[in-house]
Amino acid sequence: MKKITTLILLLISTFGFSQEYKLEDAQITKTDFLQALKILDLPEGNELLAELVFETNNSYPVVSSSNLIFEKLFDTDINGIKGYKALLEIQTLSKANTPLTIRYILISYLVKKENKWKVFEFRQSIDVEREILNAKSDLDKKSKYLELQYKLRGLAYWQMLNGELLESKNNFLKAYKVAKSKGDDEFNIPTYLVLDSIVDFENLNKID
Repeated sequence: MKKITTLILLLISTFGFSQEYKLEDAQITKTDFLQALKILDLPEGNELLAELVFETNNSYPVVSSSNLIFEKLFDTDINGIKGYKALLEIQTLSKANTPLTIRYILISYLVKKENKWKVFEFRQSIDVEREILNAKSDLDKKSKYLELQYKLRGLAYWQMLNGELLESKNNFLKAYKVAKSKGDDEFNIPTYLVLDSIVDFENLNKID
């Protein structure tokens, strides 16, 4: 009887968990985020933005208008966890105040404890899979400008963009161990906290 009860509870929690990942909810966050970027030169814009992003110290362009090219929910390497990706053409201004039209990608994830979508990254469109391959190949190359812990941290960032959350976790932890072994006390991984808010590794491990 105990096994049956546990199975029923697991099925209920799994069903409820999957229901959290709705495209409509991610779209609302995207719309609010783009609206905040329109008034980013005002205090109200920054106030609104702070509620919509994982890391408030990131810099973003002021966007006068945008055009959605495509959007979708995508699977990650953790069963039941999804991300949201949008490709947009944005209209902004250069440093010389000339109009620019640029393609940007927006990646957002659901914060599990808040049941709320937040923007993880908004940057110029780039081939993320190619960046992952390049970052992996750079791990074995010696460089006096970039030590291994920073290479691993960079790789983990690209993997987060691509939905490779478990791989990202592993490389963040490797980066920390390397930094510790080298006595690099200034090394930090604030993005790991973002990753944990998406996955909730403690409870994930309990389920596993």
